[in-house]
Amino acid sequence: MCATARNVLGSPAEKLAAMMLPAAAAAIRLNPLLRPAGAEVLARELLGRIDDPATASWARAQLSRTACTTAISAIQAVYEFTTQTWVSQIDVPTAVIVTARDHLVPANRQLKLARAIPGASVHTVDALRPRA
Repeated sequence: MCATARNVLGSPAEKLAAMMLPAAAAAIRLNPLLRPAGAEVLARELLGRIDDPATASWARAQLSRTACTTAISAIQAVYEFTTQTWVSQIDVPTAVIVTARDHLVPANRQLKLARAIPGASVHTVDALRPRA
């Protein structure tokens, strides 16, 4: 496992954002001026800072092909997903790679995941999350 946590919701800000998502999606669907908006309007929040201009441009282009409401629905599904009830039952050799400078999944939450898996080995790298 790499650059992930048991669940996404952790901080009060993340919980507040998750509660606001359905209202944001409804507002976009109901407002004809906002309906055509692509997910690139969420790019800064979704992607964080990207230093390489070519990569940033590519990522924004990819997001522009996705409806904002579709992106919000995907974010909501991620917020709702949790492994907390079953992660401790993983019974196969598992390695957790902790990306120490990850801005989306802080290292301490990645380490919580590793501690929840019996016998997991932990490998910390001084890096951001790997590109998909």
